Amino acid sequence: MLLNLVNSTVVDVSIKEGLGYEAVQGIIDRRVSEEVDWREFKALEQIGIDEIASKKGHKDFFTMVTTRLATGASRPFSCRSELARECRGRR
Repeated sequence: MLLNLVNSTVVDVSIKEGLGYEAVQGIIDRRVSEEVDWREFKALEQIGIDEIASKKGHKDFFTMVTTRLATGASRPFSCRSELARECRGRR
């Protein structure tokens, strides 16, 4: 579900999955934290960073950081709304 957010919005994913906006946002809040426990990772060979909008045309963004595990699966490990605001301010 979380990887559906890449190149999409929370609203888009809620429509695709047949869930309410609050349900999708709740999944994000429960599964991805703003703090990272670095002990969970032995190595970060590859990371992906994606800025995701809650709704198209709105200025409500968050940044999701993912990594590829040794098993080949992608794992989101950080989600920061502050990071998105800081990065946009530097452009």
